[in-house]
Parts: sequence; structure tokens; C-alpha cells
Amino acid sequence: MLTPGLRVADHYTLERSLGEGAMGEVWAARHVQLDHRVAIKFATDTPSDEDARETFLREARLAAAVRHRHVVRVIDVGTDSEVPYLVMEFLEGDTLADRMDFGALPPRLAAQIAIQILGALEACHREGVIHRDLKPENVFLSPEDSFVTLVDFGIAKAAASSGRQSAVPTREGAVFGTPEYMAPEQARGDDLDHRADVFAAGVLFYEMLAGRRPFEGNTSFQVLLGVLQGEFTPLETLRPDLPELAAVIHKAMAPDPASRFGSAAEMRDAIRTVVRESSAPPPPPAPVTRPRSWMAATFVGAMLIFGAVAMGAKAGGVERATDGSPVPERVEADFLVL
Repeated sequence: MLTPGLRVADHYTLERSLGEGAMGEVWAARHVQLDHRVAIKFATDTPSDEDARETFLREARLAAAVRHRHVVRVIDVGTDSEVPYLVMEFLEGDTLADRMDFGALPPRLAAQIAIQILGALEACHREGVIHRDLKPENVFLSPEDSFVTLVDFGIAKAAASSGRQSAVPTREGAVFGTPEYMAPEQARGDDLDHRADVFAAGVLFYEMLAGRRPFEGNTSFQVLLGVLQGEFTPLETLRPDLPELAAVIHKAMAPDPASRFGSAAEMRDAIRTVVRESSAPPPPPAPVTRPRSWMAATFVGAMLIFGAVAMGAKAGGVERATDGSPVPERVEADFLVL
């Protein structure tokens, strides 16, 4: 039984439970020798379940294979009392789920978070790893909401071309993931590739901007039915002020993988383009030119000269300051400026 103060493998002392994750329980702990805080994930399945233990170790291998600033860093892996554990960096802050308890996010913040998530997914896909469970609970935000870390590779899958072993062995017709964020092909239990993560990123971005999920229901079956039928309220209906971002999201959430963005990087670049264009200063107004006839221009010039001569005559021919000293003539210069 896991309790505060328990020593794990003579290296770590448990401090407090951080909650349940996919196929595991996560605890805050401290490295005894280094006095450094870490997070430890323990397999919650029966220790004698060899398949569960091997699956847990596959998760560690897949997570460790991805080196990116927005992907949680794996520090150690081992077994204590026949219970496998995975040691990761300790993250300060809250999950995106905690942040969205307060409602929709400002568009610029939501775009910033989405761009970082997509950067993490790009790194995963480059290593042949498909996350398959992208959701707010698996996105960690720094205290100031400025830095994103992708966590929990419990059901991650290695792409067939990567040569790695999947964290969760694929079985025909098997469905893994969270219904509200599944791509249709994932909900059907079909073979999938990195574009399933692109779909989930679109769902997550939708939720950040709308303050609600696109697919909802009282049961998982109702949610999955909505996913398979592609039935959800278009984002432009909820946020008519964000048509460009809505177009990005709907492309990411296309039912057919071939109609989505071809990669996480492509979706990230599309969001960057929208943000860059929306924040660009408006172009300066075009100069207004008013056509003048030759007679109008001559009349204006004559009136200006007449006024200058009249003012000079009124002052006795020479303009003087209050102390009586002459003031340099500016008539010609002022006229040239006009």
C-alpha cells in the first residue's frame, strides 16, 4: 500500500498522492540523496499480471524516446516489491482541465497553448509515437500559463514504421482513449496514425475557445455516436469573432484523416499564421488626393500671398516681437511648406 513517507527502492520518499492516471497512480516524492522532488507513477494493476507490467515498461520506453521541452522528462524506471514504477520530472502548476474549470480561455492564450501542444506532438510523431490520449488532464500548465508539458503516455502507440513496441498492444476492434477526444477511426477500433492526435488537438483547441466540448452526452456511447457521426455545434456559431481559428479547428477535426492537416507541424503553422495576421498593425490609410483645377490652385495661392502682405502692412511693413525687435520673415518658407 502506498502511503506518505514510504521509501521506494532506497532512493525516493513518497510525499503525497497526485491522483490516478492511465494504468497508474502518481505520487510526489523526493530523491533522498539529491533532495530533489520528482513525480513517480506506479502501476496499479496486479503485480503478478505480467502483461500489465510489460505494458507499463513499454510506456516508460516510449516516453523516454521523446526528447522535447514540451514533453515530460523520464528520469528513472524500476520495480519495488514487484510493483513497477516510472520516475518523471515534477511539474509545478495545474492541468489544462483545472484551468478550464473557469471557462473558455482568451483566444491568444488558447492559441499559445495549442501551438506548444502541437510542438510536443510533432516531436512524438517524429519518433514514431502516437499519444492517443490527448486531453486536458494530460496537458500541464506552468503557474503563469506560459509553458505547456504533455504527460501520460499510458496508452501511447508506436507507429508500425517506427520499429518500436506499442505501450498498449493493438487488438483488432479494441478501443483505447477518452471518448470525448477520440478520432472517428480510433472510436471504431481501426488502425490509426498520427492524424488521430491531430484530431484530438482540434477537439482540445475547440474546447479552449468555446468553453465546452464539441462531443458531449450522458453516456460514453452517446459521445462516441456523436464522434462517429461528426455531429457538433460549429465553432463559428459559438465564436463568430474567430472565423479563421474556427476554420483551422474544423480542418483538424475532419472525419476523414486525409482531409485533416497532414501533420501536427502543419496545424501549428496554420495557427501561427492566423495569430500573426490578427496581431499585425492595420495598414496606413491611403493618402486622400483631391483634384484641384488650375484656377482653384491659383486662387488659394493668391489669397495666401495677399494675407501675408496685408499682415505685414498692418504692422508697419515689418513684423515685430513684443519687445519691439524685428522678427525674421517667414512668409516665403511658410508658403513653401503649404
